[in-house]
Amino acid sequence: MASHYYPAQYLKEVLLPKGRIVGWLQGNYAGFPLFQVYFPCPFLLIVLLSYLIPMQIAFKIVSVLGVFSLPLCVYFSLRLMRYTFPIPIFGALFTLPFLFMEANSMWGGNIPSTLAGEFAFGIGLSLSMLFLGTSYSGIEKKRGVIINSILLFFIGFNHAYTLLFSVLTSSFFLITTKDFIYKLKYLLKVYVIAFLLISFWAIPLVANIAYTTNFNIIWRMESFFEVIPAILIPFVIASILGSIAYIYFSIGKKEKIDIRLGYLWYGIVMSILFYFSANKIGVVDIRFLPFMQLLLMIIAAAGFYKSIHYIKQKWMAPIILTPLVLLWVSEQVKFIPDWITWNFTGFEAKEFWPQFCKINEYLKGTENDPRVVYEHSPEHNAAGTTRVFESIPFFSGRSTLEGLYMQSAITSPFAFYIQSEISKVASAPLPDYTYTSLNLNEGMKHLKMFNVKDFIVISDTVKSAMKQLPEFELKASYPPYEIYELKTNDNHYVVPLSYEPLLCITKNWKRLFYEWFKDTSINDVHLVLDKGEMYQTADSCTELQPFRYIIKDDNIKNIPKIPIDTTGAYVKEMVKNSEILIETNWIHKPLLIKVSYHKNWKVEGARKIYQASPSFMLLYPQSGHVRLYFGYGMSDYIGRSLTILGFIIIGISLLPKVKNGSYLCHTRNPISLLHNSICLLHRIEYRFYRTKFFEVIYKNKAQVLTATVAAIFIFFLCAIFLQGKDPQRLYNDGLKYFNKKRYNEARQSFSGILHRSPFASLADDANYYYAICFFKEENSQKTIEAFLSLIERYKDSNWVPEAYYHIGLCKTRIGDIPGAKSTYQYVIDTYGATVWADYARERLHEFSSE
Repeated sequence: MASHYYPAQYLKEVLLPKGRIVGWLQGNYAGFPLFQVYFPCPFLLIVLLSYLIPMQIAFKIVSVLGVFSLPLCVYFSLRLMRYTFPIPIFGALFTLPFLFMEANSMWGGNIPSTLAGEFAFGIGLSLSMLFLGTSYSGIEKKRGVIINSILLFFIGFNHAYTLLFSVLTSSFFLITTKDFIYKLKYLLKVYVIAFLLISFWAIPLVANIAYTTNFNIIWRMESFFEVIPAILIPFVIASILGSIAYIYFSIGKKEKIDIRLGYLWYGIVMSILFYFSANKIGVVDIRFLPFMQLLLMIIAAAGFYKSIHYIKQKWMAPIILTPLVLLWVSEQVKFIPDWITWNFTGFEAKEFWPQFCKINEYLKGTENDPRVVYEHSPEHNAAGTTRVFESIPFFSGRSTLEGLYMQSAITSPFAFYIQSEISKVASAPLPDYTYTSLNLNEGMKHLKMFNVKDFIVISDTVKSAMKQLPEFELKASYPPYEIYELKTNDNHYVVPLSYEPLLCITKNWKRLFYEWFKDTSINDVHLVLDKGEMYQTADSCTELQPFRYIIKDDNIKNIPKIPIDTTGAYVKEMVKNSEILIETNWIHKPLLIKVSYHKNWKVEGARKIYQASPSFMLLYPQSGHVRLYFGYGMSDYIGRSLTILGFIIIGISLLPKVKNGSYLCHTRNPISLLHNSICLLHRIEYRFYRTKFFEVIYKNKAQVLTATVAAIFIFFLCAIFLQGKDPQRLYNDGLKYFNKKRYNEARQSFSGILHRSPFASLADDANYYYAICFFKEENSQKTIEAFLSLIERYKDSNWVPEAYYHIGLCKTRIGDIPGAKSTYQYVIDTYGATVWADYARERLHEFSSE
């Protein structure tokens, strides 16, 4: 939660004064476009409120806005769907079990998720519930296109998952042939206007999606009660039984089935389909479960009412039910009150606040100073959160590598790989990338690559390892923290290259650059990306001229090292928020800029900015003064133009109409041209309805609709089927079998990954558990073979030290004591800073004491 505050402050103090919502932030991940991927609407609201009340209070109010608005949005949504008293009150009341559900803190919508920082999703969820009612009412009453368009815009501007849910659920109105054309036109108008309004943000997002990092994970479920925890069970039962009873009695009395109930259940079906197909369409599966959970609570309100509708004194039902629900919820709540207190008392009330203040005072500087890194550790929680040092840019002004919005930057995989090299315990948050174990010698090389000067350490393990390296010098100590300086860092963001860069023609640049980064033996030679455009275009001679060597495949193991004499090179840089100024005599020679590449970076004083490994910029100066600045791309201008068009359409729709239905418009009115264009579109639409094509479609609309619905469900079913063979799904299944001690079945799942997807990010994890299954079955020889395979295949995996340790255990089992001793000693010598070296010492001590 706390890491969101710095972006809000940056938006207010830096971006908005420049007339920007999306802009460059140097403070995290070597720089990234803030709010290009994450959702700016809540932060704009925080800034707006901060002009009336203090920023800290505005932040806290907006962060809980989704929680307090959800009951209200559900209440008004049910009112708009024409549910009568007391169903809307029941609906609002039944949101409480969902909000206070403690089964998860990552899925979104409930209070624990909000406290974990998912408040943008919470606001979007509330608005999506309101949209259920406004869209139903609008279509029924044939009005409200503009209102629904604006509401849908705000849903998407708060969170993409709530937008997906709202759009797909509103397609419910198209599954019947009654008024199909009208409903289709209505929804298309809503979708198009909402799209136009959000285009200024959404189109640049889509256009720059290549410069983001994928976070596509299949959540591992251990139990059904994770999805339907105890606090929800009575209401889920009420929703299911109530729906069944209602349908049964409606059929018995030959009454028409309530379409509203079908509408809500349709939303649940969409949520379930998205959950099971999410991985194959590039989204996170668990984000769709909160919609299902919440809709079950809302349906329970209608189901419960059906069981008491014969009671004459209906006004008594809410009075009786409210204390019962409150009592039930309060009995289920355990940790939420403590977490609320922890979050909202601020950093100042935490145990490590004095040390945190002193550290930031020591680091005081600007974005032009070298970067700061810190060891990842759960012990940081005593300072407020394990992610407390992500806010170093806010408190000290200095830049750090890690940050909150890991999907927003192409540098985040490298930042977390470095974290695994320099930390006793690594977070390893990105599922598509592999990580290593503590290795300061390798980590030091990467720290220099990223211009890191200061390193904050907390664990005794890393402190001991640091003291063995002369390159690091202890500069300050604020127990339990120590700050070391990397003395061999050149402390520059812009440096002349010592070796000729190589032009690398590849489409799979993210994987290739990551493999290049992990192999420090080739890190002196930087790769420059060409996706094929430069090599094939007419300007290729000019573009390729600086590069003497070109790699046309993904083989980077034997790249040539051509030294460049940098004697006499002069480079001086000034790094600002969204601008880099360079003074140099290194004309027409390569300069590496250790800031994340993005195609919106512009340059003066050089022909072109190239994308260089790992995620940096490279250029060849044409003058002694070079200026880089983060500007706008074509997608920004297109998006802004479409948003302006959306506002104009809304403005025209609000103009008064004359009796024949046309808008009042004078020839000198500045919007008359657009009005005439809209009239032309209406004429085109009218003529389309008279075409033979439309006539055929309209006559066979039932068949067309059936085929369309079938195609959609086939798509989802195919996605679900393919997901069953996904490495992440196989891995999750393997872990379930492993935890149940069904080792043979677990091994089959892990083996499936190793055979089908040997290069998947979790293949080394699968190989580890594949070996451990043999170990649990006490098959020592097979265990040794499996672990040796892991070491050979994934030599930089964080499992390697443990693999060697288990090989030592297996050699002890089979009586190969000399081999076991040799293996344990190798673990100590090679991985001395890991916990496995400690265990190896214990085993050797046991041998010596026998």
